[in-house]
Amino acid sequence: MRRTRIPNSRAPGSVLGAKWGPGVEVTARVTHFEVVRTEPAFGGQQFGNVGAYERVWARAYGVLDPADPKNAIIQDLNLAPRAP
Repeated sequence: MRRTRIPNSRAPGSVLGAKWGPGVEVTARVTHFEVVRTEPAFGGQQFGNVGAYERVWARAYGVLDPADPKNAIIQDLNLAPRAP
């Protein structure tokens, strides 16, 4: 299993706004991605100068601020483990 870390300063979309329902928004920051597996997409077909595509399965890990009022909608957030 390959582990890929993306520095926050270079991660596009490092701050995400996730919709949890009509008019409800929470804010989180992605800290790193873990690539679980990859495989050739489209049977390994080459696409001109671009080359072949890969299908990627990954996990995104992130953090959010439990004190932020936007995150109050998350049930039992105050019970979640805290980062050191």
